[in-house]
Amino acid sequence: MTSAPTRRRSRGEIDRRFMMADILRKAGGAVLLLVALIAAGTPMTVREALSSGLTQYVAIMGGFGATGVGLFLAGRALRRNATHWDRD
Repeated sequence: MTSAPTRRRSRGEIDRRFMMADILRKAGGAVLLLVALIAAGTPMTVREALSSGLTQYVAIMGGFGATGVGLFLAGRALRRNATHWDRD
């Protein structure tokens, strides 16, 4: 069983991957910070919001939170793969 041949990535491709990874990580962090600030400024807890019937508020905040985590993790994975060698 032979392994796939490796090829060396160009410097431009590596730089693009690093840049996109940094953009995704910073965007994810910004979304999470925004969700935290909105949650801190809201004068109710999640339990109070659910008991008051504000499920849309909880759904939107959860959706933005999941988006922020997804962006951050995608940026981390992209940065981890931004190396000189491609072993796909």
